[in-house]
Amino acid sequence: VLLTGTAPTILRGRGALQDINQRELMGKQVKGFYTCTSVRTIPTQLQLAFQLACEGVPGPVVVECPVDSLYDEATVKDWTLKQTSRSATLMDRLVRWYVLRNHNQMHGGWHKARPGAPLMYKVPKHSSHQLQKVHRLLASSKRPVFIIGSQAVIVSSTILGPIAVGDPADVAAAHCSELAAALEQMGVPCYLAGAARGLMGPSSQYQLVHKRREACKEADLVVLMGMACDFRLDYGQVVPRRTKFVAVNRSKADLVLGLRTADIRIQADPHHFLVTLAHRCGASPLPSYGEWLGQLRKREAARNDQIKAESQAPATARMTQQPAINPIALCLQLERLLPPSALLIGDGGDFVAACAYTLRPRAPLAWLDPGVFGTLGVGGGFAIGAAVVLPKKQVWILWGDGSSGYSLAEYDTYARHGLPVMSLIGNDACWSQIARDQVEILKDDVGCNLAFTEYHAVAAGYGGQGLLLTKLEDMGSTMQTAQALHEAGKPVAINAVIGATEF
Repeated sequence: VLLTGTAPTILRGRGALQDINQRELMGKQVKGFYTCTSVRTIPTQLQLAFQLACEGVPGPVVVECPVDSLYDEATVKDWTLKQTSRSATLMDRLVRWYVLRNHNQMHGGWHKARPGAPLMYKVPKHSSHQLQKVHRLLASSKRPVFIIGSQAVIVSSTILGPIAVGDPADVAAAHCSELAAALEQMGVPCYLAGAARGLMGPSSQYQLVHKRREACKEADLVVLMGMACDFRLDYGQVVPRRTKFVAVNRSKADLVLGLRTADIRIQADPHHFLVTLAHRCGASPLPSYGEWLGQLRKREAARNDQIKAESQAPATARMTQQPAINPIALCLQLERLLPPSALLIGDGGDFVAACAYTLRPRAPLAWLDPGVFGTLGVGGGFAIGAAVVLPKKQVWILWGDGSSGYSLAEYDTYARHGLPVMSLIGNDACWSQIARDQVEILKDDVGCNLAFTEYHAVAAGYGGQGLLLTKLEDMGSTMQTAQALHEAGKPVAINAVIGATEF
């Protein structure tokens, strides 16, 4: 829920400071937009905003508060009367009456304002018939695949009742543990996407990372949970027409998105559906998918071996052609050195894609990224939220050098508020994800090249600690220094000079 200020009610549209039409600007990008017209309605509007933000598919809601609703009545009245003339002319008296009338409408009855009764969020629920149908498909399948998206790890009130009261981190952990146990019980090979990455820990035998497209092509049943058939799944076309395709999603619109929609579309909460499905499987067990899982794991191992081989290739800096760190080798080193408490925030293009292929989130809800909109620059803000809400986590931002420029200034915030955020900046002096296609198609790198900026010095200038990494063999000692600074409560940025690869 985003609270915004705006010009005083009576001066809106009259050229007041920062007087813009925020509803017109943001209204189509959010789930709801409320404007406070009186102080007494603020509690109700806030309550409605939180309800709307959390129900269905969670999303942002704006509550706009005019400046005359934010201060006490006497102060606002004094400000208001200073804007009017004390002349006794009829027009001035009418203006004064109008101004006071507006003031009374804004502040009248404020002392009686009370929030209403707690509201339950509306979450769509599956039917027993739908559950039974999916159970039958699993029971007859020999090569099923689960694809689990972000909706599956939403923690909110559901059809089961209000969420548990307690530490938010503990409530979220219990929520995810229940889902992970359900997936382990069913034994279906799983691919995790978005915020669901890390749901099953770093080493579950049923969790797979690589070759998802090939798995979907060979499967006889694909069950998509809490994720749309968008570009990540080639708009659904990764699933052949001959393959049974089930989708469970809170959003009715997402269920019909794409070029190849699911054969069975269920508007429901993916978490509740999966947990309930596992309970049904407990009473009526599914067959073993061991042979199918073995094929997928063999392919997974081959891809991991290929990645390790690619990490041995020499890398050179794009502009200088000098030796630089192979980004895959850097990520593999980081994977080896990250502690179990690490929470990873990806904010970038090419470098973050390499991180996503090689790093394993340590736990559920330990991976954040810009999402399907590719909103570069979210890393700095995400890290503030994560560090404040989960102080026991070691928060890492995985930054591309281009995207770091959007929020590197938050090191000032980290330093002032004692947030020991850590970051690794993959510095190849290029918008590499853009350059890959642009150079190949247009034969021109205009707008893609950056400089090997001293991002470690920038972080230090904002009050953090900066470390420069130019050789892979120094990664161990650099990480030791970074960990020591983190333990001392200091925010740290590692500026790693990386080269270009064909990964």
